[in-house]
Amino acid sequence: MASWNRYPTRPRVTVYRSGALLVVLLAWALLLFRLNQVPPGFQHDQTFFSADALAIGPGNYPVYFPENFGRDPLGIYAAALMLRLTGGPTVWAVRLATVFAGVIGLALTLSLARRYLSPAAALLAGALMAGSYWFLFAARLGLEPALLIPLATAAIYFLHRGLSRRRWRDFVVAGLAGGVAIYSYLASRMLYLLVALLLAYELVSWLVPRLSRRSAPPTCWRHTAIPGLLVTLALMILVGGPFLLYLQSRPAVADQRLGELAGPITAALQGDLMPLALNVSDTMLALVWRGSGAIPYHYNPPYRPVLQPLLAVFFVLGLGWTLWRWRQRTEFLLLAALFVALLPSFITSADAITMRGVIALPLIFIVTARGLEQAAAFVARLARGGPQAPGRRFLPALAALLALLLVGWHVVESSYAYHVTWAEAAPTQLIYNADLRAAAAYLDAHPTDEPVFIASDQLLDLDRRTYQIYAPRQPDVSWFPAEGSLPLPASGTALYFLPAAATPGGPAASLLAPARRDGFTLPNLVGQATASQGFRIEAQDLERVLAAADVEAVPGDLVYGDALRLDAAGVWAHDGRTDLVTRWTVLGPWPHPTPPGLPPQPIKLSAAVVEQAGTKWAQADEPAGMPFTFWQPGQVYVEVTRLALPGDLPPGAYPVHLALYDDVGGTVAVRDGQAQLATPPAVAMVEAGPAIALGPVPEPPYPVEQPSEAAPLRVLGKWEPVAQLIAGVPQDVHLSWQAAESIPTGDLRFRWRAITPDGSEAFVQESGPLASLPAAWPAGQVYRLTHRLAPPAALPSSGHVQLEVCALAATAPIGCAAVGQTELVDQPPLLALPAPPAYPVDAAWDGVLRLAGYDLADEGGAIGLTLTWQVLQAPEMALKRFVHARDGSGQIIVQADATPANGAIPMPAWRPGEFVVDQVRLEAADRAALQSLCLGLYDPGTGARLPVQLPDGQAPADRQLCITLP
Repeated sequence: MASWNRYPTRPRVTVYRSGALLVVLLAWALLLFRLNQVPPGFQHDQTFFSADALAIGPGNYPVYFPENFGRDPLGIYAAALMLRLTGGPTVWAVRLATVFAGVIGLALTLSLARRYLSPAAALLAGALMAGSYWFLFAARLGLEPALLIPLATAAIYFLHRGLSRRRWRDFVVAGLAGGVAIYSYLASRMLYLLVALLLAYELVSWLVPRLSRRSAPPTCWRHTAIPGLLVTLALMILVGGPFLLYLQSRPAVADQRLGELAGPITAALQGDLMPLALNVSDTMLALVWRGSGAIPYHYNPPYRPVLQPLLAVFFVLGLGWTLWRWRQRTEFLLLAALFVALLPSFITSADAITMRGVIALPLIFIVTARGLEQAAAFVARLARGGPQAPGRRFLPALAALLALLLVGWHVVESSYAYHVTWAEAAPTQLIYNADLRAAAAYLDAHPTDEPVFIASDQLLDLDRRTYQIYAPRQPDVSWFPAEGSLPLPASGTALYFLPAAATPGGPAASLLAPARRDGFTLPNLVGQATASQGFRIEAQDLERVLAAADVEAVPGDLVYGDALRLDAAGVWAHDGRTDLVTRWTVLGPWPHPTPPGLPPQPIKLSAAVVEQAGTKWAQADEPAGMPFTFWQPGQVYVEVTRLALPGDLPPGAYPVHLALYDDVGGTVAVRDGQAQLATPPAVAMVEAGPAIALGPVPEPPYPVEQPSEAAPLRVLGKWEPVAQLIAGVPQDVHLSWQAAESIPTGDLRFRWRAITPDGSEAFVQESGPLASLPAAWPAGQVYRLTHRLAPPAALPSSGHVQLEVCALAATAPIGCAAVGQTELVDQPPLLALPAPPAYPVDAAWDGVLRLAGYDLADEGGAIGLTLTWQVLQAPEMALKRFVHARDGSGQIIVQADATPANGAIPMPAWRPGEFVVDQVRLEAADRAALQSLCLGLYDPGTGARLPVQLPDGQAPADRQLCITLP
């Protein structure tokens, strides 16, 4: 390199041009090699980019593309032009547009390098850039940053010419290039800062001598570079300003990524420089040392630096040489351009340096080649001697050979890192949707009429768009989340594609595994790994699998929220666990839309194992795998829900009640045919026995007094406090009993006594166990037994009593316990009204409560409403009553919600046939405005209203009774 100038002028130019042509041809070869296969598909950024490019045409010429945090138009229009010129395929055509941009950028880099380096060093800079991983990635990816390489390099090149020659046309071209660059990529706005830094440099250089004691320079400021730089800045504003003003007027959709700048800058302004310092150090490490762990596989193998160690040394040498000469305006230009190019990464982080810092790409290799050139010159000076000095005549050839070896090593290492290490890595295959592209290629080669389902392991909406970008011949496919439930065929067969590493079907995977057949794998476009797995499921195989899991058709026609029909259910005991298996058919959309700003809330299954006496033994609330945002009517799904049964569950049959809900709208209504159900229906039975896996034995929350620890049958505790017993109202009490030895249960009975403070018996009750116990109670076994206490309708008196219980074998006690104090309540039911209500109604709510009538009273600006309810069947829970007072337009003016009071009797203990008088007071500022009252009952846990049947037999959809005020 040091002896380059010994060539005559014309041969030197010819050799340089030949070398430049070879560099450009090298770039073409590296950029076009397997362009359609590497990367193996489109990442979602390219999906947005390509979809917008395909949509450009008559009637659609947008100035800005707001999707995906906002994107500038120039690259998208260039891709649209390439699509029109080539006709596709889309992946190849979109990437080809940026390949052209990269090659033009490389040619301009050679020109810019020639202004800083000797011809040989300039060729070396171009060759290093052409063979670099960063250049291959940026120019082959098919995204808008590639267009910034030629535009920014052109702006810097003509700024250098302008600063050197002071020709107006150079500043004009620099301004035009910088202005057009604004339309390419967000990082282009750094060019404004570059021109501002150059203006500041020129002003300081002109002012300092004038303000010092030295005599002022003879030149006027008009003869400096300041006017030219002002022209450049003015043209940049003139060309790019309209676009920036357009964005400024639309802050809601434009430049959403600018928010990433706020954190470190805000912290720095508050005196905390640590976030900024960490980003700067991480960016420098990403350039010249061990690489940055913040860079994801979206852009680079983690911890792979831009410059490998040897080149990093030369980059540092070149940067030091440039810093030493910073007082020269063209050297300051190089330093300032490198600084502003890396500034976005300094501020935000090094995670996307290959995108945000793309302006720095040519500059880094120019500085690296400068370090090489200066090192070669230093070695030449050391070897300087007479004409006969040893090795002197071979030094140029040796330097050229070493340079070629360095370039060759750099090209091979970078190409291997890009085409093999990065392209074949599993994260890259995942990010760039290799599985979707493999599925599209398979369907192109094997068209089918059967339903096709493709799983998404990322963002399902974007994966669906990505698949369409691949322009498959069979675009009509259905989608589902890879971790969710499989949509299953109602008849015939269905074909499925899943990412290679995905586990299909969520919790139902092991159940459905025997139904899978015709399995196959699809290879990646690059490497030997598998991109996608495929298989089929046939409806008859599915039915056999469900039958083997004891799944049977449910009686009736159960429909949840008018969205899902429950076709079959069963309890599946397997592998030491117990699951509820349900089979669903989609009827329509899920009834609860997701509020704006929230992600879709998953459907949840609530399965409760409840004994006939009403005790809830197990409760499972789990998200369902059904993708309600993408399902289609007619699709079939199978859900598997874990039932964690406690270890003290007595043998017997227990119904499983099933509800569906989400965290937005709560529980959805269930109907059986046309009849609305007030409570979740029982859909399956758990047969507790040896085949059912039970969990650990829970500890009772309330203690009891145990007279003897050595009794054959002892009480471990109780499960409710038993605060009161109501005369004539049965009440269940649950006790945990443990056998110390094997106990026959054929004649096992339990005797309950209520002892008054004076020692007398308020009542005595003896009954057998409600549970179906085994013939012999095993030693050590704990059972939680339900004891139904039935205080007589007439008690000696109300008051507190001590409850005692004894287990009896025949008539002999084998275990006793003092259960605790309780209150006896003797409140006779109101079975006849002293006077009928003034306004009879006879409306019934779900066969539970009947409104016999009501009375109205004017209470001085308030409405006194007396509701007379009659109990048809004791409600299973404490329901709430609502009363809405409305004006003439139907607007609610005042309302009252409460549980109707029945003295000390809780609602689940109300007696059939009794009347309950419910007093309601409605305070209204404008009594005359009230026109009607609407009332009803609802479940306070879910907010679901109970269906009502009006006196005329109608069942209003809003489930309320409305009366007109006199």
